Amino acid sequence: MTSEQILRLVLSLPADSPFFEAAFHDEPWKWPPSLPERLHVGLFDPAFGWHLSRSYASESMPLPAQDWPQDWPPEIRRAHRHLLDRDEEDDNLALAQALHLPQNLAERDLMWGLLICQDASFEMIADVFNYEVDVVRLVDTLFWNFRDRKHEPLYVAQVLNGPQAGAALPERGERNPELKLVRLACRTGEAKIVLAAAGMSPFPEESITQLLADQIEQDLLVQAAAGGLESRARALVHKYLLPHVTPEQSEEVDPLEALGISQEEFLAYRRDEIERQLRLQADSGPGK
Repeated sequence: MTSEQILRLVLSLPADSPFFEAAFHDEPWKWPPSLPERLHVGLFDPAFGWHLSRSYASESMPLPAQDWPQDWPPEIRRAHRHLLDRDEEDDNLALAQALHLPQNLAERDLMWGLLICQDASFEMIADVFNYEVDVVRLVDTLFWNFRDRKHEPLYVAQVLNGPQAGAALPERGERNPELKLVRLACRTGEAKIVLAAAGMSPFPEESITQLLADQIEQDLLVQAAAGGLESRARALVHKYLLPHVTPEQSEEVDPLEALGISQEEFLAYRRDEIERQLRLQADSGPGK
């Protein structure tokens, strides 16, 4: 779900919603929570869909009605229905839920990492786990809402590094504090590297190290080319990646040609970077 979708859904919840009661259960001094507090606890929760479904089901309450054309995502309705009526079998949802039990942290972290990778489709991830694609979609929507929001720096930083607001929600604190595969996925964006680090790839350990080194080298090169002659990245390129170049020649070297990066790759990077900067400027503009 995008941040805009979550924002609309959170705003539709009453201040005394079971979701907020669960979120602020251990912080009674914040009750009733202010609008900014309610927005924060919803917008910065990667498992918003699951926590909301469970909070209403635990009180045997229906989900609040939504004005057309807005409606609850089908995965949230499905989770709420499953939790409300345990006799209704939903094997795929049970699998997605079981993946987030403490004894399954390694498998959970691998799926979370793969969901971050831009080259990993839902179908590819399902093949890795031998699951149906439906299980991966349920994890993506209910438990690890990252793919739709990976371009939001504040959200990513909060999810990976900071304590979440409303951490009193059950299971919300049961996390592997290192999340190595997740952070590796954020740095590289490549499923093959994440799979290799998880021991699910034919690559030997030396190859993993080389893959990471190649990724760092390319990132450094692109930053150098984008930053101009005075950039620190360019200085590092000339110091470590182009040792054969003399100081007199350094201003004449094209790093793209020297290290074999195509113009298409560089232009794609610049396009993505410009779009990111424009989004950040729009978000921080007047009235934001």
